[in-house]
Parts: sequence; C-alpha cells; structure tokens
Amino acid sequence: MIEEIRKKYFPMQLPDGVEARSVTSEVATDVMRLLWHSIFPDDKNIKYFRTVKERMAKQEALWKLHNTIHHERIVFYNKDKKPIGWIFGDMEDYMTFYLRLFGLLPEYRRKKIFSTFQSAFFEYLKEVGYERVAAHHHINNRAVLISQLKAGYGIVGFEVDERFGLLAKVLHFLHEDRRRGYEKVFSLPRDPIC
Repeated sequence: MIEEIRKKYFPMQLPDGVEARSVTSEVATDVMRLLWHSIFPDDKNIKYFRTVKERMAKQEALWKLHNTIHHERIVFYNKDKKPIGWIFGDMEDYMTFYLRLFGLLPEYRRKKIFSTFQSAFFEYLKEVGYERVAAHHHINNRAVLISQLKAGYGIVGFEVDERFGLLAKVLHFLHEDRRRGYEKVFSLPRDPIC
C-alpha cells in the first residue's frame, strides 16, 4: 500500500530545479556520508557518545529489527543530478511519523526547498494514514525551530539526550480536528485565585 502511494508523490519537483527522490537505505547512507561535514561543519567538534564495540553486535541486531518498520529516505538532487541534502524518517508509533534527520547544503537553504517539500510530504503522510509528525532539534538551532513553528509545529517537550544534548521536541498535526483536540486539552481554565 505505501509503495503505491509513494509512487504518486516521488520523484517530487521543488524550487530551484531541485528534485526529491525516494531512495534505498544504501543510497541514503552514501549521500549522508558524502555531504555530512558540508552540511554540519561544526559536528567535528562535538563529542557525541558512541556505543562501545563490545555492545555493537546487539545494537546492530536491534537496528535490523528497527528497519522492519516504515521508513522514508528522501534525497534532494540539484538540476545537475548531484545530491544536495536529505530527509530521513520513520514510524514513531502507529499515528506518528518521526523526522529523524534533515540536512541541506548551505547554498540551497532559504530557497523554499524544504517548505515546499514539507507541504507535499505532509499530504503524502496523511494519505499513508499518519496523524502527526514529530522531530527533535537542538535548542540553539533557532533557524530550524523558527521555520518549523511557522509551518505549524508546536514545541511539546524537551529531552536531555546523552548523545546529542538538550533537544526540543516539536509536533505537527496533519488533521485540523487533532490540532483542535490538542488545543482543547491544553486550554485549561484560569485559576480564579490568580
């Protein structure tokens, strides 16, 4: 079912002659390795926690199990057919799609590529059956947080992660009734004493 729906949306034409394509895990990994330090140049200086070798075999077995759920691996290509970025995500739960990793070369940012993509991608996810889209971002990544707030995401929490530090969790509702439900749950009456 998902494969047939995906064919209706991809490849996707975006501004500036960019094309978004659904790719295999292998292609996605190759593109990520190729572009990582151009997209995240400061990443070399961050000391992320890495699993020790003695536990890697068990972690790899769990990774294979994780790969049995719904994943999306999208790579962005410029008009010369060269990769310029990616967006990877997967099923967080039966109603939530999790945007795991997004990157775009600096010279392609602020050209409406991601916002145009995101709008069409939301339609795709709705057709698949998702109700919500979630993501985490470093709290100091203002550009991304602001763009997601403008796109209708809301900050729903924070997480302290030994791998990445302090993260803000954002959530976007794909259906208006779910958004209204969220607003209703959090619009408690004001305490009359205050």
